Amino acid sequence: MKKRHTVIESAIRLFGSIGFDSTTTLKIADEADVMVSLIYHRFKRKHELFKIGLDLAFNEYISRLVELPKNTSTEFQKIANIIDLHFQTVNDLPEKFRMIVSNFPGVLNDLGGMCLKNIKSEKFH
Repeated sequence: MKKRHTVIESAIRLFGSIGFDSTTTLKIADEADVMVSLIYHRFKRKHELFKIGLDLAFNEYISRLVELPKNTSTEFQKIANIIDLHFQTVNDLPEKFRMIVSNFPGVLNDLGGMCLKNIKSEKFH
């Protein structure tokens, strides 16, 4: 499990720093200090690693969002809480958000509507 996690984190860093197209499985393997064959054995292709990175970022963001206080003194406080949550999450997870922002919209459109599926899923209701 540790190698899988290392590969995922390495891919996220590379996607954010050099972009999806410039990130090869060989670069991911070098960054993670694993053999390329391990990546092909555990992941179908690098798109899967990108999807996993998106899932991790979205799941963390949503878990924090649902923890926000529901009963605030004003609606403005709710908005302020959401804004604070957004900036705090970006601050806490810079590599995951850099990966998303630096590859938007190109790769996100190529992932079979994954973002739209996440938005429509129960996680967001």
